[in-house]
Amino acid sequence: MSNLERVCLIAGAGHSGSTLLGMILGSHSRVFYAGEAAKARYIGNSKTAERKRVCKLCGEGCVVWGHFNEGVTDPTERIYERIAERSGKGIIVDSTKNLPWTLDRISDMNAANVPVVLVLLLRDGRAVVNSRLRKYPDRNAGEVIAKWKAQITGAQKLYDEFRGTRLKIRYEDLATDSDSVVRPIFDALGLQPEPGLTEFYRFDHHPLGGNNGTQYQVARAQSIELPSAVEMSENRRKYYEAHPAGIRLDMRWVDEMTEEARELFDEMAGETNRELAYEVIHESR
Repeated sequence: MSNLERVCLIAGAGHSGSTLLGMILGSHSRVFYAGEAAKARYIGNSKTAERKRVCKLCGEGCVVWGHFNEGVTDPTERIYERIAERSGKGIIVDSTKNLPWTLDRISDMNAANVPVVLVLLLRDGRAVVNSRLRKYPDRNAGEVIAKWKAQITGAQKLYDEFRGTRLKIRYEDLATDSDSVVRPIFDALGLQPEPGLTEFYRFDHHPLGGNNGTQYQVARAQSIELPSAVEMSENRRKYYEAHPAGIRLDMRWVDEMTEEARELFDEMAGETNRELAYEVIHESR
């Protein structure tokens, strides 16, 4: 019999802080943060890039993900139940951003009578687009903007139509007032917050996929040698090496985003971003 109690799904657009949120939640003694659980489908498949099929902190020998799909015909079958069994934790957090995946898992959990908590994580779209362009400088800015707009519109629709427990939070609030932001999530999961959870880098984590920089903080704090699957440019490594341990609001887009990219973003997605623009939120307080 599975010990799975609840599932928490983090929706939104990539590069919005879901790895940070997941690691804070996953630092609780009863919670396991799976990272992007959809990548569990690739475990054991040597044809898939290593970064998509191994634990980002342990590599292939991970105690949770190692040999995860052995003896399994359908890698998605009972996936959260199997994660709960492997991790020994009853509450699983999944930050996969693929909408069909999320809808399928909600359907599975409803059929299994397992409660689902949906968290919509929002961030100023300019910061998201700038982060993607920094990571993938050869990509077309218009395509990156269009992808963000489609992702956030789809995630908002998912949130609006979801009939279970749901919460909406902002990355900027998470980064500046973490304890207050995560408390309602723990309440929804039926948990009392434990001391020191925002010092996520002190705890044991086994994420699939996710943000290399946030994971680098964990590795640095615990003297973990990151697996070869974790690739980080020299500039990004220098940034995170200089980054103090803990949570700090990332507003690099203000200095990095070109005027051309800003104008294109305003033209293509300004209306969509109106309520997400951090200056507006900040000034209204």
